[in-house]
Amino acid sequence: MLFQLIQDALYRIAGARTHKIRRGRPLEEETLIRRFGRTSVALLIVGAFTLFIAAAPQVRADDRSHCQHAIEKAEARLDKAIRDKGEHSREAEDRRRDLNAERQHCWEQYHQWWNGKDHRWETENNWDHDHH
Repeated sequence: MLFQLIQDALYRIAGARTHKIRRGRPLEEETLIRRFGRTSVALLIVGAFTLFIAAAPQVRADDRSHCQHAIEKAEARLDKAIRDKGEHSREAEDRRRDLNAERQHCWEQYHQWWNGKDHRWETENNWDHDHH
């Protein structure tokens, strides 16, 4: 039914010229149907490609925010351990090791790590030097 409506519309656009008949249809109608089909396929491919490209950065940003959140939690646990038990306590050392593991994980994935004290992404692997 829908195909017949499209076919009729294409036939009207072509001006109902019937010079050569192929498979029971005018040549112009065949040409229009082919063009319509090719255009539809091309638009579908362009649309899918656009959605794929547009979604990729968003996924990466979500993953990086997950890293940021994990590092912030590890920093908060370290701060609490230092406050409760002291800077050189065993618990503080364990939390420091956990924090460094989270930073290392983010570094391996994104070649960046979140600096919660300065509220920015660091691009150098230097968290052992000045941070906690």
